[in-house]
Amino acid sequence: LENRTGYHLGTGAVTTKYLLNVLSENGLHNAALRVATQESAPSWGFWHTQNATTCWESWGTGDSHNHIFLCGGVSEWVWAHLVGITPLSRGFGHVLVHPKVDCKLGPSDAQASLRTPHGTLRVNWQRASGKTALNVTLPLGTTGTVVLPKPCSSSGGERVDDFTLSESGQLVSIGLASARGTAKQCRRRSRGKSW
Repeated sequence: LENRTGYHLGTGAVTTKYLLNVLSENGLHNAALRVATQESAPSWGFWHTQNATTCWESWGTGDSHNHIFLCGGVSEWVWAHLVGITPLSRGFGHVLVHPKVDCKLGPSDAQASLRTPHGTLRVNWQRASGKTALNVTLPLGTTGTVVLPKPCSSSGGERVDDFTLSESGQLVSIGLASARGTAKQCRRRSRGKSW
């Protein structure tokens, strides 16, 4: 991708929607970040530098500036890979939270909240000083699998620097910090709890 397009978009309306997801799902998240943050034409970032508030008909400055199909994949990718929320059952009854955090590229933090039939699901993470702090809030009746981002510095083994769990009303909040591919199973039941 680097040699062929210099991380610029060379796709049309159909393929563009899938490009970032395909890259991130196949071990090329670094390349997806480079494509998503590219600012010279042709790219989404180029439109941004031209003060675009919509998606244009072409990667240049074309005449028509209202074509959502050229932006549809970016939002999905942000939710599934940057924030890391993927529903594993209907109505977000079981979710996977697995943000992909790069130590140098892309944002140094992300946050999102999503209203589900069970309540509001919240995810936020922040990267600083070689560590990533991840906070997940699961609503009552939701189960989740949380996969921690890999730490930026090699520690020679798996570690969790901090793990906190707190309840507030009908919500369970899980605070996690750097680990190497660690998954935590989380469940909140209406009567009792299990972690």
